[in-house]
Amino acid sequence: MATRTIYGQVSYNGDIVSGTGFQCSRIAPGIYSIDFTNDFSSIPSVTVSIVDPNTGQNQVRYLAVNVTNNGQATVYSYRKWANSDTAPSDTIFNFIAVGEE
Repeated sequence: MATRTIYGQVSYNGDIVSGTGFQCSRIAPGIYSIDFTNDFSSIPSVTVSIVDPNTGQNQVRYLAVNVTNNGQATVYSYRKWANSDTAPSDTIFNFIAVGEE
């Protein structure tokens, strides 16, 4: 079976900065839904990375991704400031999804 790769960059508000083969929406602060235009034949492997240029001192930013079906991934973005709780936070991120067509 052939391998398919979809990749892109998503802005703070869920707009697509680059890439094709997907739609994206910000569904809540720090939560983004990536919907693949054409489903993979099985659950793809999805990796995300932070691009946010506003990461400053005394904070940690991280992303998590949840892929529960062949056509969608949910990205969760969090920020932790020194001596404070972790909270959802909007960010710019890249992703790559690889799977069987």
